[in-house]
Amino acid sequence: MRILLGYALVALSCIAWGIIFVLPFIDLEIGKIAALSAGLIVAGEVTFYLGILLLGKEAWEKLKLIFRKTRSFITNSTSMGNTMAKDIANKTGTTLGGAPVTLFGTFPSVGQIAPAFTLVDKDLKDVTLQSFAGQRKVLNIVPSLDTAVCATSTRKFNEAAAALNNTAVLVISADLPFAMGRFCVAEGLENVTPLSLMRGRDFMRNYGVKIADTVLAGLTARAVLVLDENDRILHAELVDDITHEPDYAAALAALN
Repeated sequence: MRILLGYALVALSCIAWGIIFVLPFIDLEIGKIAALSAGLIVAGEVTFYLGILLLGKEAWEKLKLIFRKTRSFITNSTSMGNTMAKDIANKTGTTLGGAPVTLFGTFPSVGQIAPAFTLVDKDLKDVTLQSFAGQRKVLNIVPSLDTAVCATSTRKFNEAAAALNNTAVLVISADLPFAMGRFCVAEGLENVTPLSLMRGRDFMRNYGVKIADTVLAGLTARAVLVLDENDRILHAELVDDITHEPDYAAALAALN
């Protein structure tokens, strides 16, 4: 029983160190990652040494070398991971009323193929990027249609869409499909397709628009992407300030 408990404690210490390695890849603030890492390091070492005491000197001699190598590897990996997480969190691609906003992910560039996605339409059906295969696409990405700028951009793209051939204009936000549907009906918007992040929230990170801080944390930054029939990006604008409207003329020019 003593030997079994000793090995169980050693195993728990390894689990604690393993969690440390994963933390940098979770959407947490840098301070929280550092605090959790410190706590797990202490917990890992305490359970390890208690396990060794129960196993005895012979087991200690066998595990000592492994322990040193493992701790060195985890320390180096954690340092690298925390640096990576810090780099991501410090990427400032936009502002909110002039104040810097940090984003998770990498915003796509012109010439790239747009990442696949699955979102939810006003009828609660899953809609993918491939649902619009063979069409050109305008992705009007907004924080919420309950804000004036988002509503205005949707109206303007709806008006422009009436003159566009073989082009789907998608309005993407964190609003629920019910709210998006009500907005479009109330405004008489028939030329845009509202898509909700109710499911498929990985879209935000995959498209580099997930807000990491400020009062809008968890929503998307304002952005416009124009895709050709093969989903290649023709135009990409991460709007410089979330309170500003996008450059409609530049987006529409990419379709000419």
